[in-house]
Amino acid sequence: MQRKTRALGALRQERADFRAVQERDVLGPEDIEPGTVLVLADWQYVGHGHTPGESLLAASIARDLRLNRDTAREALRDQLALEGASMTTATRRCRPCRKSRRGASSDALLSTP
Repeated sequence: MQRKTRALGALRQERADFRAVQERDVLGPEDIEPGTVLVLADWQYVGHGHTPGESLLAASIARDLRLNRDTAREALRDQLALEGASMTTATRRCRPCRKSRRGASSDALLSTP
């Protein structure tokens, strides 16, 4: 088993050496020492933040979440009215939802003039 592993390792090394010589011939630098790694990289700044489509999607998700909260709150109010309890009694037991304090609402992004 060891003989087969050594033969396979030798084949891999031979293949790696051959590919290194091929790349050196294609890329051109003649003064590269064996074992040196040549790294070619081209980095470009492409921007930051959301694309317009991502902004629209995020705003629509925020609107849907707000609508779901409001609908759940109304359903709770209706259920409590049927049971004869008040909304203040129910809200003491659960943490109230708070409006976002980030500034402009996401509905402004979706509304059309």
